[in-house]
Amino acid sequence: MSLQDTDGRYNAAAQSLGVMVQRQQDSEARAIASLREAFLALARGRNVTADATFARWVTDYEGPKLNGCYLSRVPRLSEVMAESLDYSNGPQLADVLKVLVDVAYGDQPQIAAARDLINRMAAKWADQNVYVTDADPTL
Repeated sequence: MSLQDTDGRYNAAAQSLGVMVQRQQDSEARAIASLREAFLALARGRNVTADATFARWVTDYEGPKLNGCYLSRVPRLSEVMAESLDYSNGPQLADVLKVLVDVAYGDQPQIAAARDLINRMAAKWADQNVYVTDADPTL
């Protein structure tokens, strides 16, 4: 086998790996965008107690037990929004409280700031949950 044959095989393998990595990155970006849009669509409905079927199930420590075990359920939008505040480099509770105070006591409505905050929450939550697999499979 010549050096050229080895280089050709190496180049072909490297190119194939590059294509696979690019496909994985594209797939991940589409999944993040889909989760983010599902989060925002539910938020636009203005019902924070609505079921967030796009999110992974949560253990219901307040609901009934079955044979002494806690059951799982679909989380509410409010729970998903609160979870989005738990990640580093994302929106924090202080951001939420600032918007709340601005809306309550500001001279002008702070709708843009509130929407920006919800967009940041959706983006961070989607990024952190892109590999969760027990969400509603119909999404």
